[in-house]
This record gives sequence, structure tokens and C-alpha cells, in this order.
Amino acid sequence: MKEKGINKSEVVALLQSGHQERISEAIAMLREHGDSSFLPEVIQELNRTQDSFVEKSILGLLADVKRTDAIPYIVDGIKHASNPEVQRSLVSICWENGMDFCPHISLFVDLVLKKDFLIAFEAFTVIENMEGVVDDAEKQRLVSLIESQLVDIEAEKEGLLLDLVQIIPNIKPAESYEA
Repeated sequence: MKEKGINKSEVVALLQSGHQERISEAIAMLREHGDSSFLPEVIQELNRTQDSFVEKSILGLLADVKRTDAIPYIVDGIKHASNPEVQRSLVSICWENGMDFCPHISLFVDLVLKKDFLIAFEAFTVIENMEGVVDDAEKQRLVSLIESQLVDIEAEKEGLLLDLVQIIPNIKPAESYEA
């Protein structure tokens, strides 16, 4: 299957090869000619790899993605990450690449509430940097949810939640900011 001058099955085979050089070749091909349809395989390799070079290469590729059609793949990767470190890395990609994850704000609030401090902090950072449309009713629902969890939350995350109660109602659409 050729897409934009790139053979999808060849790239997938390179990604799944288990060899650093071949995986690096696949990532280079994706940087040059890839599209978002390759992201499930890329994220799957991120979950599988034990090689820090491959991990850094994949995370660098994901951080550079600026196509909005990539957002559902990244969100799916966060939801189905096989270990907390991969999940944390994928969440950090969301604020590093600067795309609009506002439609998924409830996922990030859930991560702040339910995951360890490192993942919670990354999810908090995504929310803190959001500029986009979040329905007022959804904002209020999330603030109420957060406030209801303050009683049982561990001390190290309490400050994050208190800050979110202030941040979420003030998320403004990007176009409302003056240049």
C-alpha cells in the first residue's frame, strides 16, 4: 500500500524489526513522507521498545507532529499505554507539540485524579496550556468532579487540583488572545 511515496507495509516491518538501525530508518521515512495513519504502529513500537535511542527517536517524531488528525491516535496511545513511563511520555507530547487537546480535557483531568504524581503533573500541564473551546457546562462538571475528589486526594496532588479549579473555568479560545 503506497501512501505519499512510502510503502506502509515496509515501514511497519522496519518498525517491528527490533533493530535500532531499521527502526531509525523507518522513523526517518516517516518524518519525510509519513502521515498520521502510521501513528498506531509508531506508538505500538514505543510501548514495545526497551531501547532508549529508539524511544527518544519516536518521542521526537511525536513531539514534531502538527497534524490535527494525529490527535485521536495520541489520545488512544495514552489510554492504552502498556506502562506508566510510556503514558507519561505521551501525555507530555500533548503540551510539547502545541496542538488543541481541549476536546479531551476530561481525559487529562482523569489522569490528574487517578494516576501517579508524574503523570498527573504532565496532564496538569496539558490542561494549564489549553487554548481552545471547552463547553461551559463541561468546565463546571470538571470543576465539580475535582472539588469532590479533594477530600480523598493524596497531599502531593492537592495543589494541582486546587490550581485546576481556578484554571479550568478560565480556559479561553485561542482566537480570544490578542497578538
